[in-house]
Amino acid sequence: ETFTFMQIMIVYIVLGIGPDDIFVFCDAWKQSRAQPSSISGSLETRFEWSWLRAMKAMFVTSLTTCSAFVLTSLSDVPIIASFGT
Repeated sequence: ETFTFMQIMIVYIVLGIGPDDIFVFCDAWKQSRAQPSSISGSLETRFEWSWLRAMKAMFVTSLTTCSAFVLTSLSDVPIIASFGT
């Protein structure tokens, strides 16, 4: 097989998987500041609340990105299939 330009672009896409999760978690973290003092009173409870609030959305965003890679690797069009591998 040859090493194509599309395979080089995968590096940028993989780096794009993490930032969407970071944005979701940071938004939940900012929201935790406005919660009652039982949640916003300590870093541990803020982190726990933020994690529980954001983990479903983070899972879904990562799952959709992973699904897109799997589906492109199954394509019959060679250039699209090389993008998913």
